[in-house]
Amino acid sequence: MDSFVDKAVGYGIEGVQLAGNNILEVYREVARLADSLRERPRPILVECMTFRMRGHEEASGTKYVPQELFEEWGRKDPVANYEQWLLAEGVLSTDERDDLRADIKREIEEGLKEAFAEPEPAPDRATEVGDVYAPFQLVEGTSPLAEEPSATGAPEKRFIDAISEGLAQSMERHPELVLMGQDIAEYGGAFKITEGFVERFGKERVR
Repeated sequence: MDSFVDKAVGYGIEGVQLAGNNILEVYREVARLADSLRERPRPILVECMTFRMRGHEEASGTKYVPQELFEEWGRKDPVANYEQWLLAEGVLSTDERDDLRADIKREIEEGLKEAFAEPEPAPDRATEVGDVYAPFQLVEGTSPLAEEPSATGAPEKRFIDAISEGLAQSMERHPELVLMGQDIAEYGGAFKITEGFVERFGKERVR
């Protein structure tokens, strides 16, 4: 199997492969398929060949992707190429393009101002986590299992950074501790919580 679309044969259905970065090709072919399906309903597998220019999410990065691929697919940018086509065909003028950009930018900025003007949400544990634990009563004479930690003087940090620091501290204090998980070694995990741990603690302890 060379492409995902080849799976269609195994299921006995039609398969179509498209240049996913070509807006016009995708539009025309999907419109054609939609008309056909309205006349004769059936399953069809459509594979659009494209490229993810950023990581799976912001933390993962793109270090594993060769720079040549970014350059190759960067030249196939569907938005930039479609814009050039619209200008070349006379469908859109440069003035109209600039007006569209200004309108969109203004709409985004107004939305940001409105969002930032909203008051900060006030946390309320009674309503937010009240249904997480079953109701209970402490036995008379006993103390709570845990006390609320004091935040006095504690620096603010992201949960990801706090988890990473906590794991690192435990690895330093307990030499017998081993971390095992998917992609947590050289890759550092999907959220980079264990990034650099292999260098610090070795492959035997970070797997």
